[in-house]
Amino acid sequence: MLARASLNGGPAAEEALERFCRSYRPAVLDFIRWTGVPAQDAEEVAQEFFLRLLASRAWRRAEPTQGRFRSFLLGALKHHIADLRRRGSAGKRGGGQLPVSLDELMESGMEFVPGIPEDAADQFDRDWAVRIVENALEAVALEARDSGRAATFERLVPFLPVATEPPSYEVLAQSLGMSVPAAKSEVHRLRARFRNALRVEVARTVSAPHEIDVEMRHLHSVLAGVGFRNPDSGETRGR
Repeated sequence: MLARASLNGGPAAEEALERFCRSYRPAVLDFIRWTGVPAQDAEEVAQEFFLRLLASRAWRRAEPTQGRFRSFLLGALKHHIADLRRRGSAGKRGGGQLPVSLDELMESGMEFVPGIPEDAADQFDRDWAVRIVENALEAVALEARDSGRAATFERLVPFLPVATEPPSYEVLAQSLGMSVPAAKSEVHRLRARFRNALRVEVARTVSAPHEIDVEMRHLHSVLAGVGFRNPDSGETRGR
């Protein structure tokens, strides 16, 4: 997707770039704010980050043998913020500096970047996880709408792990005009479709198939910490 986005012109390149930025923009913006960048400047910082990432082609480092794209993107973003701070400090001393290329910044390593709080990385993971869930929910909702079951989906969605506490199955069955066992079957099928949609979304963010299960476990762990129910059980975990 990034390869297409970096091409000059063409609808395919524009669509790829738009999808990439839309997918990661919320997590990137929240991370930037979390590191202390004023809210009024966050949009500009995020825009510069995406442009530098594409222009430097540092994204070529995110190859199948080098780990998940989420981890790569977080490392690049840390370096970007650190460079902004370095330039800011130099400017205050009267020696303003031009941006260093993202390629050069990342040559120094991605594990530790001075001045970036560790909990900022946790915030990035939380935003990433919530975005994955939102995309999966949107996909299932679109499927329901296309099959003429939008109204049924709206009644079933509280039973997914992304919602508040659901009503009783008796209440659900009455609203759907069916028996309780039939209502439970509807919920079971919807949860199965939602779990599959989650896997599809996670698969978009990894470099190789063997990483999907690892990333799914990480996703469940992060979601549990912010109060989402386990997609496999429907029960509330965490907060």
